[in-house]
Amino acid sequence: AWPDNRVGIEAVLQFAEDRNLKNVAIIRLLNGGFWQFTRNLFVESAAKHGITVVSDENVGNPLATDFRTVIAKTKVKKPDAVFIVFSEVSECSFLKQAKELGLDVPVLSTESAGNNASLAECAGLLGNLHFSAPRQTEAYVAFSVAFKKEFGTVPEFPSAATAYDSVRVVIQGIKESGMEGGVVLRNAIASIKDFSGIFIPHISFNKKGFVITPTDTYAMHTVRDGKFVQE
Repeated sequence: AWPDNRVGIEAVLQFAEDRNLKNVAIIRLLNGGFWQFTRNLFVESAAKHGITVVSDENVGNPLATDFRTVIAKTKVKKPDAVFIVFSEVSECSFLKQAKELGLDVPVLSTESAGNNASLAECAGLLGNLHFSAPRQTEAYVAFSVAFKKEFGTVPEFPSAATAYDSVRVVIQGIKESGMEGGVVLRNAIASIKDFSGIFIPHISFNKKGFVITPTDTYAMHTVRDGKFVQE
């Protein structure tokens, strides 16, 4: 039940366009998976927002922590902003090294940037980070309160809520399939319409299996006073 990342990348690109960030460098950890998928979405839609991709660096290691060479190469291109596709293992290392090497431009990213581990480790460096993530709806606030009451900690945003919705969707599909599995279950899930979700009030699926995601589902976020906030 994850919202469609196409909508999330559009939010990033619109943010860049609104702030006249015309030349953007891309740095990603790997050619593959989510890293490549979101990079491709960014590149495919950049031009219609008046954005030029001035460099596109593949680090080649999903667990990388040393970005000095890539940062130096990127800095030469004089970008207005950098779009990163990282994980919590790498995010703070990159931001620290970018600051040390004088790459002082806005850092754009996806919801993967909004993780609690980075917030705990380097909140002071996250004020220059701007990432798209699902809007924190009233349903999410209620979920977060209930989660903290049950487990004593805030949920990982946004993945805990989307995982919760996904399990509920699967349970509904199992019920509607008559406890069948395989193709029967897949078809039952695909046929679900207007299922009440946390980030998307009415979850339905398109022919490719993506959650049909309204354009206002995503918003840009950053960090202020040690907390993730919606911009």
